[in-house]
Amino acid sequence: MSLVAHTQKTATEDRKLCVVLVLSHPPAPWGITDWYWKEIAGVPFLLRNILNIQQAGARRLMLFADNNGERLDELCRRVKNDARVHLQLECHSKPEELVADTGQDSRLLFLDGSTLQNITRLAKIIQPASGESSPKTASNFFLCPNHLETLMQRIDNRGLLPWQRSILSQDIAQEISQNPGIHIKFMAKTDDFRIAQPEDFKTASDRLIKSCGLSNDSFMDRSVTRFISRQLTRQLIKTPLTPNQITFISCVVGLGAAACFLVGSYGMGVTSAGLLLLSTWIDCTDGEVARLKFLESSLGKQMDIVSDNLVHMAVFFSIGLGLSAETGNGLFIFLGGLAVLGCLVSFILISQEIVKNKMNCGESKPFQEQKKSIVDRLANRDFTYLLFFMVGIARLDVFLVLSVVGSNIFAGYLLYDKFKTAS
Repeated sequence: MSLVAHTQKTATEDRKLCVVLVLSHPPAPWGITDWYWKEIAGVPFLLRNILNIQQAGARRLMLFADNNGERLDELCRRVKNDARVHLQLECHSKPEELVADTGQDSRLLFLDGSTLQNITRLAKIIQPASGESSPKTASNFFLCPNHLETLMQRIDNRGLLPWQRSILSQDIAQEISQNPGIHIKFMAKTDDFRIAQPEDFKTASDRLIKSCGLSNDSFMDRSVTRFISRQLTRQLIKTPLTPNQITFISCVVGLGAAACFLVGSYGMGVTSAGLLLLSTWIDCTDGEVARLKFLESSLGKQMDIVSDNLVHMAVFFSIGLGLSAETGNGLFIFLGGLAVLGCLVSFILISQEIVKNKMNCGESKPFQEQKKSIVDRLANRDFTYLLFFMVGIARLDVFLVLSVVGSNIFAGYLLYDKFKTAS
């Protein structure tokens, strides 16, 4: 099959698949709008599920809440007003309307709206990998028969959950039995987190924040940096600050650290190293906020890379200038320049690869493979902890020499790898 034909076939199948998100009645005294618009990690519960469904590959979504037509309209209005939502959205309060609006030869995928949907699992169903069985022929799709009795027998044998049975009532079963071209699938029971009580919102938020790191995080990132950055992220997701604005703040703090290194004294060195650590922790939060709030962008990732390297180069050169001013030895300026050169060459050679890796990581696209390359291992923030230690024992000169050696060996390796790949 040609690529064009495969693309056309995939597009046709996408149009046939319609995801139905079933919104169960919330616990008293909550109303459906207030309940499903309550935030989880900075994003309303319903909107988070819809964005996960969208990123998993769905093109059409129906919201269903039995006998809540008026209040469901308000939820639909709020969702459609969000610029992050691009899929086709419809709202229904009567089961038979779902069938009427589905069309011939269509597939309905029913999801429990009271459960926090997992994008990895959704993507495997909505966009099956090559070689896997088609969702249309999978064993847990009901190939609707022509006779109502046979359909209901199939349903009874499946051991459906209460929210599933409320959908496949006598009325909708009658509609489906008259439209054998419709195929229905219920998501199998999973361990995904279900929001049943008000306190579950906080638990769900904590779970998401805890899991918002990257698979290529270094040892210090996992052990220290992420622990601290998550505390900042808990507060920042409650603010209107965008990830790009957080990146800018991190850059300003980092450049402030570099400026303090110019003084050359021990006290200012400790202050500088502390500010650089703070910059590093803030730098982690921009990506965490972006992934949690579905605000990732190519521009943001490029800003993050440029900001990181600008701060690193400024710090290396400032350390050289500060040591030169403190000792009167101009060699430290030369060493600072060499460290900047190694950092600049490495940045030019790997910036595109880092952006590509960052775009394939995180909570928003967890179903994609995340590889830990040598670039991931070497281009990390761990040096800031070494710097803090070396400042503490008053050996910035040793740190500068290590930076020169490390950055230039890394740059040399990247050049060798580039030419080797090209040949």
